Amino acid sequence: MFEDKYVTKEAVVPGDPRLRTIIHKPVLYKTVKLLRNYLSRKYKKGQIKKTKAERQLTHVLNVAIAAIDSDTKTFERKLKENKKDNDSLLILFENVTLKSIY
Repeated sequence: MFEDKYVTKEAVVPGDPRLRTIIHKPVLYKTVKLLRNYLSRKYKKGQIKKTKAERQLTHVLNVAIAAIDSDTKTFERKLKENKKDNDSLLILFENVTLKSIY
């Protein structure tokens, strides 16, 4: 679902079989991929329990999916500022509260 929301492919020109890949909100997309790999490595090294890693990644994905149609300039700027510190990136995502509209 995450990939479906953030990655689209479109024809370079009509009639040409080649496709161009477009990533919407590339900063957010790359950060989610980075955190997925980071949490996976931490779990494999035994530094985090599986349930905690799953909970954190699920929240990161939910925030990213909810943000696809939102103005995220400030959030993306904070992600860029902290791109070298994975734990800070996780904290940024954890500070986001999602509200149900139902």
